[in-house]
Amino acid sequence: MVRAVPIDLRLRVVAAIEAGEAMTAVAGRFGISISTARRLCRKQQAGASLLPDRVGGRRQPVIAGDDLEWLRSRLAGRDRMSIRGITAELAGRGLLVTHDTVWRTARRLGFGERRE
Repeated sequence: MVRAVPIDLRLRVVAAIEAGEAMTAVAGRFGISISTARRLCRKQQAGASLLPDRVGGRRQPVIAGDDLEWLRSRLAGRDRMSIRGITAELAGRGLLVTHDTVWRTARRLGFGERRE
């Protein structure tokens, strides 16, 4: 798992490298990887913030908007079609997704559940 480097450590790493210390020595002293030290220096030189980026969060659905409404009406239709066939139709509409994405979206919409 990736751990966020605290902002004070980020500032000390950048300051040490800008003072002329070798990047490998700075990385070893502060217990971070050389690539992290290099990335922090590049961010500083580009004028970007040294604050950590957001990690995680809820992923937005891939099938949304008009495509979601189309899929809902397509699944509610009387004619039966395979998930892979619907995936091909979505590709024809310009939305490239996997059949698993279509399956998960159909389940989220309430289709594909077992009926007894």
